[in-house]
Amino acid sequence: MLEKVLGAVSFAHEDTRTPMYAALCGLAVATGGAFLLFPTYGHVGVAAAIAISGWVGALILGTILLRRRWLRLDRDARWRLPLIGVAAAVMGAVIQVAQEFLIAMWNVTGSAPARVATLLVLVTLGLATYGAILHFTKILSLRELLGSFSKIQT
Repeated sequence: MLEKVLGAVSFAHEDTRTPMYAALCGLAVATGGAFLLFPTYGHVGVAAAIAISGWVGALILGTILLRRRWLRLDRDARWRLPLIGVAAAVMGAVIQVAQEFLIAMWNVTGSAPARVATLLVLVTLGLATYGAILHFTKILSLRELLGSFSKIQT
C-alpha cells in the first residue's frame, strides 16, 4: 500500500519509471528471499520474502522521492508517525502476551471453537489497545477514530 501511495507522488510528477524500477528491486528481493527462506521455513518463508520485498520497494521509492524533494512531511506527520509506530509495537506486544496467556488458559491447540474465540479476543484487544494509545497520545480522538470506521463501510 505504501508503494502505491508513493507511486502516486511520482506519477503526479510525470515520472513512471522510478516506481517501476523500485517495484523491480522489490521483485528481485522477493525472488531471492523466497529461494533463501523456502528450504528452511516453507510457505512462511515465501510470505516473509514477499512482505520484505514490499518494504524494500517502498523504502527505495521513498528515499528517491525525498532526495528529489517531491515528498515532504509536515509538522503533524513528524510527531504523529513515530507515535503511531510505538502504538503498533505496544499493540503487538499486548497481543503476544495475551496470546500466550490464552493458550495456557484455554488449551487452544486443538479445538476450532477455542481458536476462533481466541482470535476474536486478540483482535478486539488489539483494536482496543491501539485505539486507546492513539486517543491518549492525542494522535486521533475517539470520535475521529470511530468516524473512520463508518467511512470504511460506505
